[in-house]
Amino acid sequence: MAGITTSIADESFYSDRHSTYVVNFGNAVIRTTLTSDSGVVTNWLHRVNNSIGLFSRRIVGLDIEWRPHSRQYTNPAATLQICVGNRCLIFQLLHADRIPSSLTDFMSNRNNVFVGVGIESDLRMLQSDHNFGFGVNFKDLRTLAAERYTTRDLRQSGLKRLVDVVLHVDLEKPPSITTSRWDRERLSHAQIKYAAIDAYACFRIGTVLRATST
Repeated sequence: MAGITTSIADESFYSDRHSTYVVNFGNAVIRTTLTSDSGVVTNWLHRVNNSIGLFSRRIVGLDIEWRPHSRQYTNPAATLQICVGNRCLIFQLLHADRIPSSLTDFMSNRNNVFVGVGIESDLRMLQSDHNFGFGVNFKDLRTLAAERYTTRDLRQSGLKRLVDVVLHVDLEKPPSITTSRWDRERLSHAQIKYAAIDAYACFRIGTVLRATST
């Protein structure tokens, strides 16, 4: 297992509707868009569909973040991260003007294979908290990895372990970030980097494990 260098930098473009970043994960450059604006989400998805094709089979890394639950209260999903290739979108659900139909259509498109760790639970949160995420074609990376490497305990592993086994690198999961305030309107650079890398790692693992062909 090798360590990997990560970083984040602001891109020159910024608006009140969204901000963009360059996140580095080793040699990978992840073009990351952070927004709570439904129109920005629609434009991002339009660019993805134009670059790959609406009817092409594709892998989509998916992850969500939320403020840690308390004993008295279960907090809703705060952000949705989706990654296709080197493009990552972080959608701030709690601050969104609305959930655009372009997103629900993208997620219910059967040509899109959404991959993640514990992804069924993530989708249930989206359904119960925000009333979308239904009819999604998804695969849990833990199951794919356990079948590929014939290692049963991978079915209960987290993303950090899967990145180690499949990508052979050490994924940083600092508790100060994993348990941070994901419900903030302004996320920190560390949070944005963490969220983008998690979604990208899911995409990369899904690609290595050939999620579209299983």
